[in-house]
Order: sequence, then structure tokens, then C-alpha cells
Amino acid sequence: MRRLGGEFANVGGSDYSYFELFKRLWAEQKDFLIVEHDIVPNDAAIASLARCNHLWCGCPYPISGQMAAYLGFTRFKAGLQRRVPNLLDRVAGLVMGDIRPHSWYRLDMSIAQILTQEEGCKMHIHTRHPVGHLKTYA
Repeated sequence: MRRLGGEFANVGGSDYSYFELFKRLWAEQKDFLIVEHDIVPNDAAIASLARCNHLWCGCPYPISGQMAAYLGFTRFKAGLQRRVPNLLDRVAGLVMGDIRPHSWYRLDMSIAQILTQEEGCKMHIHTRHPVGHLKTYA
């Protein structure tokens, strides 16, 4: 990823470090690609996202017995960040019972909820370019 200009970020400091990284990236209003630590990207998937004109897209990976696209390998365009500049403030304000919506284990669903249900956005999924996933879920 470094050869493509990517940065590695340690988000293990707290349950909210991933949120803080995301908030910083969102505020910069530049295209960015999230590749989580347990995702195995491939050149075809990276190239597919780089060429894509959609504001929000990703590649599926195996999770819980199915192929699905979540935050693990997702690209966000600057245009979406300009369209929804307060996304992360809204994520932090969500109420999900005892679960903190901006903790690492809910961040993907919180972002998706706001973008799809409140903003009418749809993630473009690159089904022809799945990526690997090192974590196995029961």
C-alpha cells in the first residue's frame, strides 16, 4: 500500500481511535481508501476502485458465511465528503442503546445508516473484484 501513497495508522489505542482517524480523513476532503488490517487487497480490486466514478464504493469479502462489502475495503470520494461534511458528528450523535455508534465495532454500520437512510446514498459494490479476509466468523 505504501507504493501507492497509502499510510498505515495504528487504531488500537482505544475503541474510538478508528473513528478519530476516519474523522481526520473525512475533514481533509480528499479521496481515500480504507484497507483494514485483516483485509487482503489485490491489484485488480485497487485498480477497480481507483477508476470508479461513484462517490462511495467497495469490494466484497467473505464474512459470516457470505460475500459482503463493509468498511474493510472501501473508497470514499471527496465529493461525498463535501456533500455530507458533518457525517462523523452525526455518527457520534446516533443512539444505539448501550452500544457506542462511533466505536470501531459499530462504525461501519453507523456510517452506512446515515449515508443510506438519511442521505439517500448507495454504496457501489465491485462484485467482480472481491478481496480476501483473514478473520473467520462463526
